[in-house]
Amino acid sequence: MAEIKDYIWIVPLIGGILALGAFFAPAAYVEEYNDYLYLWMWALLSYQFYDPYWGTDKGVVFTDNPDILIPSIVCSVIIFLCVLALIGSSLLYRKGMRSGKVNPI
Repeated sequence: MAEIKDYIWIVPLIGGILALGAFFAPAAYVEEYNDYLYLWMWALLSYQFYDPYWGTDKGVVFTDNPDILIPSIVCSVIIFLCVLALIGSSLLYRKGMRSGKVNPI
């Protein structure tokens, strides 16, 4: 029977896949009456506002505040690279490259 260290690579792989899914999902969601606002972690805004006189207004924009936009994009790139490193190291560990530099745990 195989040891647990032969299958431990699946834990960081699952974590990396979940983090990748969370990366592409909205970080915040606000719903009030018929108004919807989605906010992604890289400062992308998706909105839908309903006005009974003017109709529905929809749009997708990046925030225009550089104090929010620049740090959020930099942090998003860092998080995305770390997720790729986590998935890559778990797959290398699975293939048998079990050196200290590749160990995902």
